[in-house]
Amino acid sequence: MDTSRESAIVHSILKYIKGLPRCYAEKTNGNSFKSGQPDIDAVVAGRAVKLEVKRPGQDATPLQKRILETWALAGCITGVVTSVEDVKTLFKNHGLVR
Repeated sequence: MDTSRESAIVHSILKYIKGLPRCYAEKTNGNSFKSGQPDIDAVVAGRAVKLEVKRPGQDATPLQKRILETWALAGCITGVVTSVEDVKTLFKNHGLVR
């Protein structure tokens, strides 16, 4: 699998999250009415998670950052991630996995 493509990164992150106990995740489908929405919606150990996936070296757009911030202010765990390792670190920092 070509892990340099964003779609490949999304796939590997979804596989990781779905493999955790008490977790579910799905890819969100964007359109012109949902611009800027995070790529992945998940629930991990009872906590809502929104993830924006980027290729290494890329960053979220200002709109994507604002939307993630809005979710975070509502109590959601959010992050801009480029790999499964980024997701593992984010989850560990929030006490969701060991």
